[in-house]
Amino acid sequence: MPDALARLARLALVGDERTILQAALRATAQGVHAPLAQVLERSPDGETLVVRASRGWGRADGSRRDLPAGARSQAGFSLDVDEPVLLEDAAAEDRFEVAEAARGRDVGSGVACVIAGVGAPFGVLAVHSPRVGAFGPDDVDRVHRIADIVALAVARVRSEHRVTELAEVRGRLVTETVAAEERERKRLAEALHDGAMQNVVTAGFDLDVVMAGDGDQERVRRAREAITDALRQLRSTVQDLHPIVLEAAGLIVALERLCAEQDERSEAEFVLDLHPEAEGPHDRLMFELARELVGNAVRHAKAARIAVSVGREDGQLVLAVADDGRGMRPGSRAAALRAGHIGLASSAERVEQAGGRLDIDSVPGKGTTVTARLPAAAPDA
Repeated sequence: MPDALARLARLALVGDERTILQAALRATAQGVHAPLAQVLERSPDGETLVVRASRGWGRADGSRRDLPAGARSQAGFSLDVDEPVLLEDAAAEDRFEVAEAARGRDVGSGVACVIAGVGAPFGVLAVHSPRVGAFGPDDVDRVHRIADIVALAVARVRSEHRVTELAEVRGRLVTETVAAEERERKRLAEALHDGAMQNVVTAGFDLDVVMAGDGDQERVRRAREAITDALRQLRSTVQDLHPIVLEAAGLIVALERLCAEQDERSEAEFVLDLHPEAEGPHDRLMFELARELVGNAVRHAKAARIAVSVGREDGQLVLAVADDGRGMRPGSRAAALRAGHIGLASSAERVEQAGGRLDIDSVPGKGTTVTARLPAAAPDA
């Protein structure tokens, strides 16, 4: 029996729930010489015990029916008292109804032990025999020990499932959030482009006409400069909201435009190494990553030199943004995240969702290099 328990314990660390439950029933039935064994799970409302695995009960005559909770069954009574329950003689039992005896098999005696759970019991491990007095204290102890192993195994498996489900939900939420943000960005960009920008362009044209006449040239010149500045700002805002150049001319041209605009706004020197073969199914993500990373280098790193490169390596699309700025201190990313600055964390999440990886190499005072690697093939290819 110790060897059987050791094997079951090892399986509990790696097996799936169904395999573990069947192995537990086998170990229990063999260890206490019981022809009937079952694992029952407590229903969410606590009114029913649902059969999750059984041995010897078969399927005929309703033998796999669920059991009632509470004093209407030995298993339910065991849950109520929260301790092992030994049934020595089903015909003479007066603590609870032996619902197990009405399921198509002769039941003379049995043992039921609670399988613990997180927050509430998981259910019951029960064995039965047609013989009266078939089980003693040692058998109760064996069943109890196996029930404890099952409890740990079920907790492990279900916690892993919850983690996986949470990760999947998180991934879907990220995808849906990004899609919703992109729709809103596109709507705003189109509204600005078709509305405010066209009005400014028209006003500028009208001013040019006035400047050619006898109007107040200085006042008109100042107005023309203000409109030119406003138009430049609107174009920059539209580009930030929705990369129109990316859709019209592709990734390489869009990155060149992005870096040229940042070059005009900052004192950093930009060095570009852009290869057209990097264009592919992730152009939008590559561009938005570059925009985020270049913006960080300009605004936060105070870099004098920013290198941007895209290309293909070993079947992957690779984007790298390197700067010679201040670099990041250990823990600064976590502190930024706590403060609500989620740009870098969001970038990493989006790259992972696309099947890629984001690597960050940063040394305080010596700059930062961020490299994104994405699969060259489309996700559904």
